[in-house]
Amino acid sequence: MSKGKLAGIIIACTIAIIVAIVITRPPPTPTPTYTLSVSVSPSVAGAVSPSGGVYDASVQVTLTASPASGYIFDYWSGSASDTTPTVTITMDSDKSLTANFKTAPPDAISWDKAKDHIGERTTVYGPVVDTHYASESSGQPTFLNMGNPYPDLNRFTVVIWGENRGKFFQPPEDYYDGKTIYISGLIDSYNGVPQIEVTSLDQIHE
Repeated sequence: MSKGKLAGIIIACTIAIIVAIVITRPPPTPTPTYTLSVSVSPSVAGAVSPSGGVYDASVQVTLTASPASGYIFDYWSGSASDTTPTVTITMDSDKSLTANFKTAPPDAISWDKAKDHIGERTTVYGPVVDTHYASESSGQPTFLNMGNPYPDLNRFTVVIWGENRGKFFQPPEDYYDGKTIYISGLIDSYNGVPQIEVTSLDQIHE
């Protein structure tokens, strides 16, 4: 047999083996997907973004609940349990979440409206998104920031001076973190940020 014919036979056999391997190889396993179902209670109280959908396994989905006028966010129920308006879940199974809202007091104002009420005594409500106990600072203040964290100027701050910390059953920077609260008192401003100084536990309600 000539070298040319032998080379041709070898090439043909190689191609046949490759084709056989490709044909017999099992198809790749598809990535599993899971369904995220989202609801709002009461149904007219707000909205959630994203509003649900189908996601690949292990994908992390961040949901944000936004209240309608006259309502405030209360808590998540179902596949996640949290009191902050934003929650992140991992899609390792079908998930079902409900964003629960409650009616805001008729005489209260949202944290983002407080800047328009400097010098007034009223009740301000909103989510505590950032806290800090300045134990080494003069007066040892505790700061509870609503709406946006420090140093964002578009925030509302609750100030609890060290002399009043003993009036709280738990460290306020831990207990109120992530909760929606109501603060009653005189709204003043510090460096352009509206705030209320809390001297009594009666000024804060959940």
